[in-house]
Amino acid sequence: RSSAASDVYKRQEYGAVLKEGLYEDAERKETLLDLCRFSTNESEDPISLSQYLEKMPDTQKEIYYISAETSAQALASPHLEGFKSKNIPVLIMTDAIDQFWLPMIGSFKEKKFTSITQGKINLDELDSKNKDKKNKSNDKDKQDKEYVDLIAQLKVVLGDQVKDIRLSSKLTDSPVCLVADEGDMDIAMEQLMAQRDSNYKGAPRILEINGDHSLIKNMKSLLSKKESNDLVSDAVSYTHLRAHET
Repeated sequence: RSSAASDVYKRQEYGAVLKEGLYEDAERKETLLDLCRFSTNESEDPISLSQYLEKMPDTQKEIYYISAETSAQALASPHLEGFKSKNIPVLIMTDAIDQFWLPMIGSFKEKKFTSITQGKINLDELDSKNKDKKNKSNDKDKQDKEYVDLIAQLKVVLGDQVKDIRLSSKLTDSPVCLVADEGDMDIAMEQLMAQRDSNYKGAPRILEINGDHSLIKNMKSLLSKKESNDLVSDAVSYTHLRAHET
């Protein structure tokens, strides 16, 4: 069997079993981690974690992953947009056991496993040139000031349906996305809990908005016209509902 075929065989036949071993046998985690294979947002061909590290840009300090029920769902997620645009590899996690071994293992070769659907990720920090970073920082400061009023209005409309609202550095094509706060349960884990308990209520999520998207820009423009507040409120409710569907 060829090396490539062998990797596919390992992933399909033993992938979940190896991951269960990571959760149950921490003493052998290094050996098991070396055996595990993962597809990425760049290719369905499974790679090892060492190969992932080789693909990382020099400025990248963490191992990024996204969890979903299927690869198709993961690849369609708006959370991946910024990573795709910057050619940053993201591991695809589709096994239920992933929600247990990842937080327990924590890292691989001193690189932390980081879910892209949880916490605050600033992709601008991965730009390789200091000049690019400075320009992006100045642009962000300017955009933060421009969207203060809209974000305040969004918070009034959505209330306790969201934990917070902020501008996103991850979105390029979609207007909004929802993320779990740093200390809360990751979105995929919440979905797993909800499948097992119909009464389970997860924590409110953070709404991230794309300040460069035409819909968000139009909402900001409409808000400046005081008579359009109701229209903005309707648009806010609609986009929040759509964010739950992605």
